[in-house]
Amino acid sequence: MRHSKDPKELWEPRRGLEDPVLRYVLSFLMKSDCPPLQADHGDRILDQCKALNIQPIVYDSLKADPDKDLNESTWFQTLRVESLKIAGACSYRQQTIHRIAKALHQAGTKPILLKGPALAHTVYPRAYWRTSIDIDLLIDESEWETANEVMLELGYQSSPCLNWGFLSFEKSYAPSKSYPESPLVELHLRLNNRPVLCVFSYQELLANATLMDLSGEHVLIPN
Repeated sequence: MRHSKDPKELWEPRRGLEDPVLRYVLSFLMKSDCPPLQADHGDRILDQCKALNIQPIVYDSLKADPDKDLNESTWFQTLRVESLKIAGACSYRQQTIHRIAKALHQAGTKPILLKGPALAHTVYPRAYWRTSIDIDLLIDESEWETANEVMLELGYQSSPCLNWGFLSFEKSYAPSKSYPESPLVELHLRLNNRPVLCVFSYQELLANATLMDLSGEHVLIPN
């Protein structure tokens, strides 16, 4: 059975879930009974994990299962290496958040951490299970200029933004020369959910925000 390259289609019941290998992978997330694992399924499981970006979740589940000894399997060794890389990237992302949040706090602003990095610490048992390619921070409109100056002082470069303040309420900051491995950073003035035309202001989220300790630096997250 051939799948589209779009990993979202793997979750459609009439398509991806018919694949026994994908069902085997998903069974670890659901803690349910697994279909039999065949000898030639290893590489396909690895491909599915890559497509869905869930290598750490599946690796930790397989490693914790006393009934399975996969240490001699080449595909399992590859899964381990990829999981460690993702965990390392998560650790570096946390250090970056700590550095930026500290600089913003020292400048008198109170950023709110959004999306993936926030969910990683509030929803997932292990932060590195929630992969993310950028860092999203919500800033009070009155503190915008200060926040922008802080990002530039840290060495980040702001990308041009069309319709700023009218249709667009976020700006992206490319990694700095001092921190070339840094993820992309985005500062938001509003939290928009465009599909349902839902907009949250900074003050609305701040009213119910909670503090999260991140490597010794307290960061606000939506409650």
